[in-house]
Amino acid sequence: MKAALIGEKTSGSLTPKLHEQEGKAQGFAYSYSRIDPPETHPDLQSVSECLEWVEAHGLAGVNVTYPFKNDAVAYVDELSPIARKLASVNTVVFRDGRRIGHNTDYGGFSKALEEVLQNQCKTTCVLFGAGGAASAVGLALLDAGVQNLTVIDPQQDRAQELSESLSALRPGCTIAQSRLCSYDTLVKANGVVNTTPLGMGLDQRKSFDPAKLTLGTWVADIVYFPLETPLLQTARTCGLTVMSGRGMALHQAAEDFQLITGRQANVARMSAHFSALLEEKTPHSETEHA
Repeated sequence: MKAALIGEKTSGSLTPKLHEQEGKAQGFAYSYSRIDPPETHPDLQSVSECLEWVEAHGLAGVNVTYPFKNDAVAYVDELSPIARKLASVNTVVFRDGRRIGHNTDYGGFSKALEEVLQNQCKTTCVLFGAGGAASAVGLALLDAGVQNLTVIDPQQDRAQELSESLSALRPGCTIAQSRLCSYDTLVKANGVVNTTPLGMGLDQRKSFDPAKLTLGTWVADIVYFPLETPLLQTARTCGLTVMSGRGMALHQAAEDFQLITGRQANVARMSAHFSALLEEKTPHSETEHA
C-alpha cells in the first residue's frame, strides 16, 4: 500500500515515518512518500496535477498540506461533512475510482483540547492566524464551548473571510476579527491559540506576548516542532497552562492512517513513535507541516 504527503517544504514532516512505522508494526507493507513541488516533483505545478499523478500511480490516499488545502476541495468527487463545512481538505482517499476529501485537522485539535484542557474555561478565546488549519481549529473551539472568538491575522481580508465562515456555521456565537490584537482583547480571553507558523524550528518569534494575559488563561500552539515553542516557553514562565501541538498532530495522524489504510491505528504506539522521532530531529529553519 502506498500513500504520500502533498505540499511545499515538507522535508521536516514526521508524517511519512509515523505512518510507515505504524504499518510495519501492524505487519503490512506500507510506503509513504512526499510530493513536494518543486523540490521532489518539479513537473507538478498544482494540487490538481498532484492528485492526478498519485491516482495514476496507484496510491491509496494522500495527506494535503500548505498551500493546497483549500484548492483541493475543487478536485475531489465527495467531501466528508466536516470537510464540506470547512471548505478545506487535508486528506484524500481513493476508492473505487472516486476521490473522497476529508479534514482531520478538526478532529485532531478537538481530541487534543479535550485531553489537555478539558477543565479549563473556554468562553472567550483569541485565534491567531486565518490560514489552512485555522478554520478547523476555530470550529473546534466553538464546538468545545467558546461563545466569543476573535480571529487575528495581519491579512485582514483572510481574518474577515474566516470570521464570516465560522459565523455562518455557528450563528449563535459571537465572532470578531482584526488585523492586530489589542491589549483589551487579550486580557478578556480565557484562552489563546496560535495557528501561525511562528515558532517553528529555529524561529524565535511569537504571535503575541503571553505576559499580557491574566493568570488562569491557557495558551495553545499547533506547532509541534519544537514542542515547547518560544510562545509556550514564555507562557509557562508566566504561570499559564499550555497545550503543545503534539496532541493535534498525533490524533490527526491516527485518523489519517485509518482513512487511508482502512486499519485502526494504535494511538499509544503511535505516540511512542512520535516521541522517538522528535528526539531524532535537530532544529532547523525549514517550514514544517503536519
